[in-house]
Amino acid sequence: MATLLFCSCLYEKKTMLNKIFLAASLLAPFFSYSQVINEFGEDTLKHRIERRVYHSNQKEMKTLFNGDYHSGAYFAINFKGHNYFGEDVMFLGAKMAGVINRSLAIGLEVNSMLPSVEVDDIELKYLPEGGSMRPIIGYGGLIIEPILMSNQPVHITFPILLGAGWVGYLRDWNEELQEGEKDLLDDAVFFVVEPGVNVEFNLTRHTRLGLGVSYRSADNFELENTSKKAFNGINYNMMLKFGRF
Repeated sequence: MATLLFCSCLYEKKTMLNKIFLAASLLAPFFSYSQVINEFGEDTLKHRIERRVYHSNQKEMKTLFNGDYHSGAYFAINFKGHNYFGEDVMFLGAKMAGVINRSLAIGLEVNSMLPSVEVDDIELKYLPEGGSMRPIIGYGGLIIEPILMSNQPVHITFPILLGAGWVGYLRDWNEELQEGEKDLLDDAVFFVVEPGVNVEFNLTRHTRLGLGVSYRSADNFELENTSKKAFNGINYNMMLKFGRF
């Protein structure tokens, strides 16, 4: 009798253990799934917070100089056509500038008029009767050049020159100077402002061709028998730029 009772208790314990193992087997996937859901939920919450911080940062103040800053520089040769003393003259110049974010260039520019004009119908104190003179002009200064759509094959720039220059009337070197005669007949210093607009063509990655017009204003000098507006007027410009844009 005792043996039967002992066997019966042993059977019941075994049955109970089997039920516990069966229940654990059935619940194990659920707990694993819940853990994945919790981890996924935490990960999703983390991503949501990161996205909100990102979008919040995007709404912050924009600045001229940030992580996307790009710099460059170029050297240019200028050719400017102008009418002076009723004759067409050519100015040869050079320009060096740094480029900020492909949208603004700042640098220096110098220009000099080729001495191709001979004037013999002007009366000057130190010019003998029947003599002739040649005007020599040079000017330069700070150049500021906004640039639109720099990466496009054809784009526009708006340069403005702020500076000073010198103009001198020299005795024609083909004439022999007599005793007491002067080589420099008259000269003056002037301030100049020259805004313009250019259309530029990207020939290669590091070469650009520019065509444009500008207006030179320099009516603050005094020369003998010369209009103060003689040096004012429109220039027809061509330039070649070489550099990193």
